Amino acid sequence: MQKNNMSLKQMKLNTWGEIQKDRWEKILQTKPKKLLDVGCGKGDYVIELNHKGINAEGIDIMEYPEWRRSAKKFKKGSILDLPYKKKEFDTSICFEVIEHVISVNSALKEIRRVTGSTIIISVPNCEEESTLKSTGLNFNHYTDRSHVNFFTAETLKKSLSTSIKYKSIKIEKINRVNTEKLILQLLGVKSEKARLICSKVYPKNKSRNLYQNLLATIEL
Repeated sequence: MQKNNMSLKQMKLNTWGEIQKDRWEKILQTKPKKLLDVGCGKGDYVIELNHKGINAEGIDIMEYPEWRRSAKKFKKGSILDLPYKKKEFDTSICFEVIEHVISVNSALKEIRRVTGSTIIISVPNCEEESTLKSTGLNFNHYTDRSHVNFFTAETLKKSLSTSIKYKSIKIEKINRVNTEKLILQLLGVKSEKARLICSKVYPKNKSRNLYQNLLATIEL
């Protein structure tokens, strides 16, 4: 466990892409042997997982220059027609992708076809938060014109249940918003000082929690 934490600290962590802490830890918990990253983008998960000895491959509708780091591990292709055999991978991940896909059911069925054991999916959390609504603020995925689907935990589970036969499903909220730091910065407290104040004065378990994303783990 300590080794995994050290590895995380050495990575470049980012909420909106690259390696994200909650998703990374969930992948490691499933102990994959052969994994497919559907909608892999630049391929950071693929590269880091291979560094840990996990056979990971990635596919995306676009090619990225970063694929040259390990070109044989990547393919260009559509989520609606994955160029892989049935159950070729024991685990598939699909992070921040299906909100962009019109044919969600077809996409989920295709991911299921190539996966034998576990699917991990994350999407923007579109549950309407009263706290945000009362202030006139909202998450930026509501204004992203490339998003054609807007999931709550309930509607995500419904889409998954319609498209995939599974043994179990667990949906969690991830990417906590640091509301305390936001408030302090709006009051004119500089970023670094706000971070220090939050770490000492506002324990996470005692503050109002808002989460930007949903993470679904589906056992097949």
